[in-house]
Amino acid sequence: MQLRKKQMLALAVAAASLSLAAQTPTPAARGITAFNSGDYEQALTLFHEAEQAGNDSQSVDYNIAVSLYRLGQFEDAKQRFLELAEEESWEVLVSYNLGLVCEAQGELDCAREYFTASANQQEHAKIRQLAISRLNNLNTTRQVTDAVTVESRSGKSWAGLIEVAGGVDSNASSLADGLLDQSDRGEDNFSQAMLYGHFYPLGEPRDGLRLYGLAYAKAFESLDYLDSRVLGLGAVWEQPLWGWQSELGVALLGTELDGETVADQVEVRSSFSRHFSLGTVKLAATYADFSAGEAFQQVDGDRYRLELGWARRFNEVTTSLRYRHDWNNRADLSRGGGYASYSPIRSSIQGKLDWDISSKWEVFLEGEYIESSYRDRNRLRDLNGSVKEAQRENRKVILSSGLAFRPAQNWKTELEYRLEESDDVFQLYNYDKNRVQASLQWQF
Repeated sequence: MQLRKKQMLALAVAAASLSLAAQTPTPAARGITAFNSGDYEQALTLFHEAEQAGNDSQSVDYNIAVSLYRLGQFEDAKQRFLELAEEESWEVLVSYNLGLVCEAQGELDCAREYFTASANQQEHAKIRQLAISRLNNLNTTRQVTDAVTVESRSGKSWAGLIEVAGGVDSNASSLADGLLDQSDRGEDNFSQAMLYGHFYPLGEPRDGLRLYGLAYAKAFESLDYLDSRVLGLGAVWEQPLWGWQSELGVALLGTELDGETVADQVEVRSSFSRHFSLGTVKLAATYADFSAGEAFQQVDGDRYRLELGWARRFNEVTTSLRYRHDWNNRADLSRGGGYASYSPIRSSIQGKLDWDISSKWEVFLEGEYIESSYRDRNRLRDLNGSVKEAQRENRKVILSSGLAFRPAQNWKTELEYRLEESDDVFQLYNYDKNRVQASLQWQF
């Protein structure tokens, strides 16, 4: 009887141990829990642990690939997905995910191919709808000029954009605070319009010749001496080169203020961009020659510009940074014993966050810090009435935020608030301003 009791006790302990083991989550199960909670690094560690423990199921392969994608390790994710794509049962799901990877890497043609395959299949309706939605988003390819960003439809050799906007500026002429009286005479309403269009007489986007034109006009309700216009024409040769996307372009721009020519500008620009696992990097160099109008001879001369940019998408948020350095050699202004430099050496850093709340709504935050050091010692009559001679240094901060809404595929409306503050060695150039602007944009 004693022996039987011992056997029953042993069986009970064994049964309890088996029950406890069955209740302990496996590394794969814990990985799924971590993934669903958004801890993708922990999820990847657990999925790798499951794989190393001998779990060679295709589900674990898929979960590792998706975790790699979420962590921005796109090349590793792509290799995992490509191996799974050879299995017929995984083909539909993996094809859609490969489209996501290609899109994240900026390989839009590759992304379209995978999304098109997913949209054409009939096995999984949810994946088909997701793929169709992605194709609609990819139906535009962004082309950028210094003056305007336009999204041109894929498969078209031409595209255009029309934008109208209006708002109020608390200090339209950027006057020093001490020059604004209690009537807020610096505040004014404004309206503006912009038209942009391009086409490819040779090749296609990212591998061809793009010709473009733009026109911009801004008018103020009371301060009409600030009314301005810009007209421009340009040509850009786009081509993949040694794994980089290269652009080489030339532009002709004319600027007018209150009907008078400020300057005619000839600009030559080259840029190189490439996607890496840590994000997309862009390098650009620009030379511009300014032929000033009779009343603005101080801006006659040239400008050299270098830029370094970085951008990366984290789920629904796109983060971008840009550093810019300008060196100017202008005619400057000497008059009546005074001297004002228009030749700054200028450095700026800009950061931006874009959050796609949904397919129709977007929120953005942007900030820029600018430091300028002007050539030679300026000699000016400052706000207190005394003549001051000093090396002019200027620091400027610009902050903006906005909300954008896309009621339809080709339409976009936006509301933006902008704050700008300038701090200068000369009080004459110290100011702050606020601007609120609403715009409506149509792409065609």
